[in-house]
Amino acid sequence: MSNNWYQKWEEKQRKELEGETYEDLLSHAARSLCFIEGQLEYGIYDSEDIFGECGHVADLYLTQEVIYQKAQELGISNPRNFFFESRELQDRGFMGPKLVATLSVSQEACKEAEEEMAKEADEYNPEDDWAHAEGRPAHMRDEDWD
Repeated sequence: MSNNWYQKWEEKQRKELEGETYEDLLSHAARSLCFIEGQLEYGIYDSEDIFGECGHVADLYLTQEVIYQKAQELGISNPRNFFFESRELQDRGFMGPKLVATLSVSQEACKEAEEEMAKEADEYNPEDDWAHAEGRPAHMRDEDWD
């Protein structure tokens, strides 16, 4: 198969996928994975149709890449990974695209959480601890646990 033909196919597929919503992409990938796993599980498939340049696995791979891209745009830090969910594909060495695109979003979320925890730690006053508060029921006060 001509490499130029494959590049045109890939560009066309990617453009179509990029026009879909995040939810539609998840549905598309789920249907593709269901089909692929059904074929592989029962062993009734054409290798080129499943694993070929423009086969179902290649389509799922492109879909997963676009899912990662859309997730980054939408601020979703842990998008669904359909290759990770498939034992059939993993057993055959298909791990799917890397989750590089959303790493910065995840790092940003961790940094914000760390800053918030540091701020709370700075504002903490042990004298105002709720466990010592007079209004707390007796069974919930720290002095009762000594």
